[in-house]
Amino acid sequence: MQRPALFATLIVALAGGPLFAAVKVTQGVAVGNVVFTVTSQRDVYALTAPGRPARLLGRLPRRASQLVSDGLAAWAVTTGERQAPSLRLFQVQPASQAVLEYRLEPPSIGGRVRVDGVAGADARYVYLKGDLRIDLLNRVVERGHLPAFPDLEVLGSARREQETCYLARDRSAGEAGRLWLLHSGGRDAASRTDPDGWLKVEAGAAARDVSLKADDGSLFLVFAEGRVLRFDRRSLRLAEDLSPMLRPGPIRFFAVDAHSYWVGQDAGPQDEAPGGDAPDATGPAAMTLWQIDREVLDGGAFHAGAVPAGFQPLDAGMGRIWYGSSAERHRVPLVAVSQADGTARSYSIRGIHARRWAAVGHGFESAGEIVLVAGFATVAMGIVTLPIWIWFV
Repeated sequence: MQRPALFATLIVALAGGPLFAAVKVTQGVAVGNVVFTVTSQRDVYALTAPGRPARLLGRLPRRASQLVSDGLAAWAVTTGERQAPSLRLFQVQPASQAVLEYRLEPPSIGGRVRVDGVAGADARYVYLKGDLRIDLLNRVVERGHLPAFPDLEVLGSARREQETCYLARDRSAGEAGRLWLLHSGGRDAASRTDPDGWLKVEAGAAARDVSLKADDGSLFLVFAEGRVLRFDRRSLRLAEDLSPMLRPGPIRFFAVDAHSYWVGQDAGPQDEAPGGDAPDATGPAAMTLWQIDREVLDGGAFHAGAVPAGFQPLDAGMGRIWYGSSAERHRVPLVAVSQADGTARSYSIRGIHARRWAAVGHGFESAGEIVLVAGFATVAMGIVTLPIWIWFV
């Protein structure tokens, strides 16, 4: 390689490659007023306000599970079959500047364990899929979930201050077992062996996946088979069955705000927009996103603007539905659509520059990129015109 070409390659390498990385956004989780996104490179970014650049928090390991929110933080754990001491637990929360890892102590259980992900968390424990829990106080791995209800397996949780609500299922009946909603006040309620003081309400049964969503006053059971039930958060009383407002078919997305329910279901031929295209066609299995008014329980298809094909809704937060390019790598892999008027804003995710300049802040990061690009252009121009300078000078 000739010296000018070698010099130019070195400048590009020092500049850190492209300004924006072509990545997939594999997950988006809203916690409070922050949206956490995970890319195909397993980098975790935080978006704290619409229009502001994403902040890199860190990277999850290759075998890490998806992030699971408990309402106050999001959790991930390394998955697979392994010795309990080798488990790694990760937390991200709105106030975080980094992905926090919990180092576990020698466990109180022996042998190998199988972990498939995080089910939920409260102030004391993180509940793992695989009938295990991690004691955050002592940082040890234990078997079981709720001592007061040894026959129940935690499927999800929703926290608010020191109160935690749980979605649980009877272990004895397998995946088609009865579902229960529970809550009990107090920081260490989950460690009590006495069921007195707990509020426990049956919430039906499910043969397929079911998830727990929450807002300030309500809990929502979202059945993948196509049902949504709303419960009062304090009394656990069934307050509303949204199923009559939904079309038959599986639910692929659900979000709630102060005014509307947002339900994503498979699109049908009758869901065509006035221009002839199916609304919100987001990849091989097109989806229609329905907006249902919470007061009158009526609504229609939500027509988001400027959402490219292949983008899937990730979560809702900061007054927006967040879409990610989960099927293909994209240089603009994130789109935020206003829930008020459907207008869209696209986001790029920085590549290696975010790691190079993170220590000196976003302002210096942008300035550093400008200096590097301008420096590269100047050097390249100098290399190209060097023979002319030599000839005439």
